[in-house]
Amino acid sequence: MDSFNVIISPKALSQLNSYIDYLQYTLLNGQAAYNVWQDALETREKLSKIADSLRYSGF
Repeated sequence: MDSFNVIISPKALSQLNSYIDYLQYTLLNGQAAYNVWQDALETREKLSKIADSLRYSGF
């Protein structure tokens, strides 16, 4: 099974960091911030393994 390099765009990473900062510094919920970050990493890892099975519709 091939593995693909999944790249998170600078804009998406900035948005993710904004969400995490909001959770950690505004809501004062470090655990939620950590969980969101871990979910993002796990999702990227899973996507790298299944990317070849996804179909591109070519709008």
